[in-house]
Amino acid sequence: MDKRTKKELERITAISNAERDLLKGLYADMFGSSSGTHKKSDTSKQKSSSKEPSAADLLDEARRKRSDPMEDARRALKEAEDLVFKVRSEFTVDDILYLSSTGRVSPLVAKIANLLRIKVMLKGSNESTIELTKKVHGRKIAIKSLINTCLEKIVDKNQTIYITHCDCEEDALSVKNGLMEGGINHIEVYPYDLITGSHVGPGCVALFYIGENRD
Repeated sequence: MDKRTKKELERITAISNAERDLLKGLYADMFGSSSGTHKKSDTSKQKSSSKEPSAADLLDEARRKRSDPMEDARRALKEAEDLVFKVRSEFTVDDILYLSSTGRVSPLVAKIANLLRIKVMLKGSNESTIELTKKVHGRKIAIKSLINTCLEKIVDKNQTIYITHCDCEEDALSVKNGLMEGGINHIEVYPYDLITGSHVGPGCVALFYIGENRD
């Protein structure tokens, strides 16, 4: 045996079983229709179907199961676009003067509202602005209104509802208890961050959940 032949044999015997199976699979794909050896191999496979799949089989299976990453991204984008205007955000504030500082209401109206103990109910609109939904008299009625609106507008009571508050955890827990009495059990309560809290002021309680729309 010459040196070249010996070297080639050493290279072939050095490859792993997985590589050998892969080469067999590629050979079968390319020459299976005209190879008598491959036909015999097919017969052998049928007799021993309990054997573990070869590397070529595993590669084919992975190729069949692999999804298009771009298609997955497009699907996720479509789901997000469909969901964004179903996310409802509703809140009430204890002192309307904080809203007057951002130009949402005039200072005079804010002072009169506070004197008369008028509480405003607000929500995020389809235009991503804050809209006044109604006015109620007193804090307790405002908290009750938040609860009732959520129970009316929510589409699935098994979803997780998020409550945020600005230095009024007791009121936030009152909202949570009211929702639980209405059949909602997955509720998480968090304090406002400093930036957002500075716009709404102490005493703000907000709800975030999925409804049919933002109307």
